[in-house]
Amino acid sequence: MPSDLMTLRPLALELNDVLSGGKVDKVNMPETDEVRLQIRVGGENLVLTASANPTSPRLHLTKTKKENPMVPPAFCMHLRKYLISSTVTSVEPLKDRVVKITFSGRNELKDVTCYHLYVEIMNRYSNLVFTDENDVVTSALKTVGIEDSVRPVMSGLKYTPPVQQKVNPDDFEAVKSLILSFSGDSLAGFLTKRLNGVAKITVEEILKRADFSGEVNEQTAERIALWAQKFWNAYGTELFCPSKTEVPAPDFFFTPYDGFDCSPCKTLNEAADLAFSYADKCARTKQKTKKLVDAATRFKDKCLQKIELSDKKLSECEKADEYKVKGDLILANVWKVKKGDEVLSTENWFNPSSPLVEIKLDGRLTPGANANKYFQKYQKLKRAKSVTETQKAEAEELLDYANGILEALGRAEPDKSLSDIERELQNVGAIKLPKNQKKPKKEPPSKPYVYEFEGVKIMAGKNNLQNEALTFKTASPSDVWLHVKAEHGSHVIVFSSAPPESVLTFAAEIAAALSSASMSDKVEVDFTKRKNVKKIPGKLPGRVTYASQTTLVVKPDKHQTFLV
Repeated sequence: MPSDLMTLRPLALELNDVLSGGKVDKVNMPETDEVRLQIRVGGENLVLTASANPTSPRLHLTKTKKENPMVPPAFCMHLRKYLISSTVTSVEPLKDRVVKITFSGRNELKDVTCYHLYVEIMNRYSNLVFTDENDVVTSALKTVGIEDSVRPVMSGLKYTPPVQQKVNPDDFEAVKSLILSFSGDSLAGFLTKRLNGVAKITVEEILKRADFSGEVNEQTAERIALWAQKFWNAYGTELFCPSKTEVPAPDFFFTPYDGFDCSPCKTLNEAADLAFSYADKCARTKQKTKKLVDAATRFKDKCLQKIELSDKKLSECEKADEYKVKGDLILANVWKVKKGDEVLSTENWFNPSSPLVEIKLDGRLTPGANANKYFQKYQKLKRAKSVTETQKAEAEELLDYANGILEALGRAEPDKSLSDIERELQNVGAIKLPKNQKKPKKEPPSKPYVYEFEGVKIMAGKNNLQNEALTFKTASPSDVWLHVKAEHGSHVIVFSSAPPESVLTFAAEIAAALSSASMSDKVEVDFTKRKNVKKIPGKLPGRVTYASQTTLVVKPDKHQTFLV
């Protein structure tokens, strides 16, 4: 899709025709950089999404649904305060990929006033800025300080749209003069750098339609300038023909571009929604997965460090018996020790070879006090050993848990299961909640995989929270439970007390595929009755022990064609 003003302009003009006069019923922020307005127009609820995501900034109507956070961001609360019950009066495209949405509402004194939401679609510089009727900024998604920019964006400052010293595509004479000044190899590259808000793909399309053969003269300059003007004013003309493509990924154009297999779409917003929703889903899944993988990896490294420190402490604790022997030898040789002595030389009777040892003493202390000092060190190390062994065991369990989370992330899909894994990492402290954010309410885990094979229902968890809910809440004691042997993987439930061998093999292949052994040709999978599966006491979900199992050897297969 050409991410430029030529595409954004007809999109915004179409929004103006559709949304003008509509009433804002809801304001939500499902993502930290995305605002959604539910607008009631002509008896229909439409959802306008405005995103400042650096990889997928956009503005269009959408039919997709997203979950909203338990605690709305401050920017969302600010918009709700002023926009709920307001009316959309206009959607106006400005220069350089900025759209101005004007609302008619009431201020704190209940006087009728207007507000503006500026949607700046400029990749990593994208932003959403909210102003009052005088264009004074009252809030922004991203604030920019005075010291950081020539164009600050802060509450209380006058809003100034970004300004670029470029030629506007609808200025026929200016575009013509620009073309005639060209002397180089690539006119498309030359114009892309000098025309305001026009992508190279759009410039190339304009050149094709103007039959540009490579020679710049008065006639070709006029044809190109005329087509640039036509593209700028395309909305409402025959040139405006919303189009979409499906391969290799959903894409959209305000008019069919050469070289693309385009099919007509009812509206440009509909085509944009298809393309942007797909791109947004892919980008956010990749972004969130990376964030979770980084958090899980840091947590894993922290566990490894704890284990390493525990090993060092345990190595020190091995000296505990030496301190006890020294204390016993001092008491056994109390008759030889005089106050003021700093060393006791004696045979170590606790060693079969009775070697001669030297024991350091504190000359200020009596022999009994010196012995006591060594006994205290002995007791301290014995206690430390017990505590350290417990800490090491906990760290090893958390390390195994972190490895399980990383395995689940390796096969995670762009659905709510990523939120489940995020909750898991929050629960073990791998991801910290912001200081001012309340701990979210406990929510049920997302839905697991559901299969049907030979009339038997089979379910498989996607993460630890799903595994625990599936095994201990969904499954019955008589159902069959499966899990890959001695590896991380999904809990799989066959909802039958006596499934045929073909169903067991089918479920075992799924369990093998949804595990850390999925790349092997032959994988061992255990199965037993659900009643033989017991949760390991503790806070970690999905951790179980089981008994009376039978082992199958299968080849991993996700069997996606059998998903319900």
